[in-house]
Amino acid sequence: MNINIKFDDSSPTFALFNKIKTDILNGKLLPNEKLVIANLKKMYNVGVGPLREVLSMLVSLDLVYMEHQKGYRVAPLSLDDMEDIYASRIIIEIQTLKLSLENGDDYWEGNLMGAFHLLNKVEGEIESKKFNLEEWKIRHNNFHNVLVSACPLKTLLNIRLALWENFTRYRNLWIKTELNQNNTFLKTTSKEHQKILEIALNRDIASITSIIETHFNHTLESLRSIEKFENLL
Repeated sequence: MNINIKFDDSSPTFALFNKIKTDILNGKLLPNEKLVIANLKKMYNVGVGPLREVLSMLVSLDLVYMEHQKGYRVAPLSLDDMEDIYASRIIIEIQTLKLSLENGDDYWEGNLMGAFHLLNKVEGEIESKKFNLEEWKIRHNNFHNVLVSACPLKTLLNIRLALWENFTRYRNLWIKTELNQNNTFLKTTSKEHQKILEIALNRDIASITSIIETHFNHTLESLRSIEKFENLL
């Protein structure tokens, strides 16, 4: 996994990279789906050169793989891969959080409280027709990103981001399944977010490990329990 991918943020290639990556993470491009260059050209209205560059970058992020003389495919999902990503994520998340709690200043605290406030507002609408899942995803990601934002080790943060994006594909499976069960998982994670905030603001490094393990494993256990999980892949 290459964690040092760099683009000019204003370049068309960067925009294409983000669009295809998002379509993979959200399941618009399905696991194991063959990525035919001619089809992608029409879908994204781009040339062959930028497409090949972006697909190579996605290979380095383990989101796409290349078959010898057969072209590109979206990376598959599997139970073993999920377990590996989750175990790695917990280790990296805890380390970045500990360093963030040690280094966070007043501005970090303010940003964290602001991110939680926005997340809490949308989670307060879980049981109403106003609930917006896409907005929840944005605010949820932002809350967790702000939590670790005071970590001074940029390479560690890049590793975290790569793992987070790979895990997103599995989380979206979880969401798709759990949303048919009255949003029970969102109610549980909402309470956990409150605990995480309190621990972080108290700089309680000793307690952050257990709450993060609980928070992440909640998703993992839900995925493990999905009947016929393989049919969702």
